[in-house]
Amino acid sequence: MINKQFAKKAFGVTMLISISFFYSCKEKTITGTDTIPDEDRINTVEFQEDFFGPTLQVQYLNEIHTNHMSNPRVALGEVVNDPFFSSVEASAYLQLVPAGAFYNVPEGYQLDSAHLVIPFSGVAFGDTLNAQDNAMDVSVSPVLSGIQNPKLYHSHESFSVGSPIANASFDYQSLQTKHEWERDTIENALIVTMPNSYIQQILNLPSTEFSSSGIFLENINGFYLKANKTNVQGNGALFYFNLANTNAKKAARIVVHGRHNDEQKPLYFSFQVNETNYLTHLDKTPKSENAYLYDGEKHTTDSVLLESGPGLYSEVTLHNLRDIPASVIHKATLSFVNLPNTNTNAYGVPQQLVIERVKVVEGEEVIEKVLDYGNYTGLFPTNGLSFVGGQMGLISIAGVSHAQYTLNFPRLLQEVMKEGAETLTLRVSLINEYPGGFRFIGGGNNNSNERYNIKVKVVATKI
Repeated sequence: MINKQFAKKAFGVTMLISISFFYSCKEKTITGTDTIPDEDRINTVEFQEDFFGPTLQVQYLNEIHTNHMSNPRVALGEVVNDPFFSSVEASAYLQLVPAGAFYNVPEGYQLDSAHLVIPFSGVAFGDTLNAQDNAMDVSVSPVLSGIQNPKLYHSHESFSVGSPIANASFDYQSLQTKHEWERDTIENALIVTMPNSYIQQILNLPSTEFSSSGIFLENINGFYLKANKTNVQGNGALFYFNLANTNAKKAARIVVHGRHNDEQKPLYFSFQVNETNYLTHLDKTPKSENAYLYDGEKHTTDSVLLESGPGLYSEVTLHNLRDIPASVIHKATLSFVNLPNTNTNAYGVPQQLVIERVKVVEGEEVIEKVLDYGNYTGLFPTNGLSFVGGQMGLISIAGVSHAQYTLNFPRLLQEVMKEGAETLTLRVSLINEYPGGFRFIGGGNNNSNERYNIKVKVVATKI
């Protein structure tokens, strides 16, 4: 009897412990519909911008590399009357060399015509609906010397050029016109008729000058393209042109049409762009009331100010990191929203933002790559950009759509916490696929409508 009572008591205690354990496990494993649970007030905690007290500074980056892109590209045009940022002029240098088997110009070749063809990317910074605003006149001049191979060129580089040898006009609509020739159909491109006299001088060069790209470029060092607004009263625009393509007929080139004298058969060949030696030259003129922002010093602001380089970038500093308990960081995001009435119809916002860490080492400021992008050198990796985010999205506020950007940095925050740092400074800038164009004005901390302000969200599990 004693044994049976003891067994019943033991069974009851065991069941109580089992039920308690099951309930406890069940409570901890409920995560909702998201992979990372929001704050559960037990182990998972959440911190927002009021905890971190983000502060803002803005600074001018006065130079960038403009021939270091995943897709070789140049900009042409000018933009004025930006209501806040600077005016900008964009011109381009590029080199072209004879393509493949046509290093030897056939004897007796009769030149008919030649055209410089630069494919339009479809991207423009400015009012694309107003032809009076975006119409441009472009001139082409020979580069006399200076472009070398290979080299990274800054946006302020310039070279000695001769007098213009060709001119053309274009606007956003005309760049999409189809051109049909005897052996070629071209559309979505800037086409400049080159003078036969100049092209004939090239064709008359001794055959030894065509023996290699390097030797050819010693004589024909390149071309300089400069575009100006057709309408001096217009606001202008910047146009972006692609240079390289696996399909030679979609790459930048000089197309030469002619025929062989003996048989009068059409003979076509081209000079292709040199993908190493190209650059966009950029000149910026800040608006007088905001010129101080371009003096190279850091300035405290209450807005996120960003321009495609060379231009303004912003630094966001998060405080109170040591007040976060020992935790595993699951989620860390920084979000910005474009402010209203910033004329985004004419002056577009960027498609991609990126972040870097600003760290002081022995009194010197060092810019470090963000761990969350993964291991890489040079350009930001596609997979890393996808994980960190920063792509433009849309948010509706009071029935109006605004650009919104969210950047993820959980690995970086975890690392900074391990270091025992009190603050973390993130440099926010535009990816320079479209130099000179696109900009962003985002809310800081004190906008009357808090939906425009910086948003920070960190979700962690206490250890």
